[in-house]
Amino acid sequence: MNQGLLENLLDVSRALAENRTLDPLLHYAMSVALELFEGERGYIVLIVKDGALEFRIRLDMFGNEINAPHSEISRTILSKVIERRKPVIIADAMTDPNVSAAESVISLRLRSVMCVPLIARGEALGAIYIENRSSRDVFDQDDIKALEYFAAQAAVAIMNAILNGVLEERVEHRTEELQAALHRVEEYNRIEVEINH
Repeated sequence: MNQGLLENLLDVSRALAENRTLDPLLHYAMSVALELFEGERGYIVLIVKDGALEFRIRLDMFGNEINAPHSEISRTILSKVIERRKPVIIADAMTDPNVSAAESVISLRLRSVMCVPLIARGEALGAIYIENRSSRDVFDQDDIKALEYFAAQAAVAIMNAILNGVLEERVEHRTEELQAALHRVEEYNRIEVEINH
């Protein structure tokens, strides 16, 4: 792994650790991953409560949001990575015997693909998926290893952001309960004063 990539990953790790809001965090992570790995399109896909996949971030290399992401990605590759919790790197999906027959690979004319799972505290959160349709052999073993490191950092940051969101919701709910209780006490005191006068 080259020195420049390692330095970039270190910078990304610091930024991920400092960010507590989920959507800006995910957008930042995907933008950096596309730049670092020369991907044309990238997705951060999260597993939601019912087990469905939510395309939280879907960007092209220019930072534009991709419409209809469900039809713009190989579900075969994505599902394999999430189910097996193992990364996948494909030099040329059009000729790879494991995926070349997949309808999405054929219709999208996929070439270079990297996909790694997002796992934090033993829990699968989703995956990061990066592709390049223009060229084959865009990604190498150093890239997939670096993307795995990147995904490990991103997964912890995503888990922390999710937990932070849950904590904030609980605090907000508890604050509302306390305000309601305080209002009841004030109302009770007001009635007491009226009765005693």
